[in-house]
Amino acid sequence: MRRASILKLVALSAGLQNGDAHLKNFGVLYEDYAEQSSRQARAGVRHHHNVGLYQERQHGAAAGGSKAWPKYKMLVRFGRTACNLTEARCSELLQQVAHGMQMAMEEMAEYSRRHPEFAEVGEAMIEQWTSGLQRSLIKG
Repeated sequence: MRRASILKLVALSAGLQNGDAHLKNFGVLYEDYAEQSSRQARAGVRHHHNVGLYQERQHGAAAGGSKAWPKYKMLVRFGRTACNLTEARCSELLQQVAHGMQMAMEEMAEYSRRHPEFAEVGEAMIEQWTSGLQRSLIKG
């Protein structure tokens, strides 16, 4: 997995407030550089969204000793130290994730308007995503 992809995956989990973002639930591919190269995934990636299902609203993977949703600066620090990216590249990637989330929220709002039976769930998801977007993906 490319380093930029790792940062985007962690950032998306923070933005969505993915309550199941435990390290064991992230798939990482390892390459064997021997002649008979093979790839194997340690674990699959599962997403479980935190829409009123848990009393604890926190990140499953401790970051910097805290399970609170990471702030923008912490994600940049992760990108710089764990992924060996520049600060500018980290900012660019976080903006890409934020833009994708904003597009998804617009689509979900439209879907909720057309499907009233989904409106309550859609509104709760948008509320959580907006909170995650502001906390983790917007520089401030």
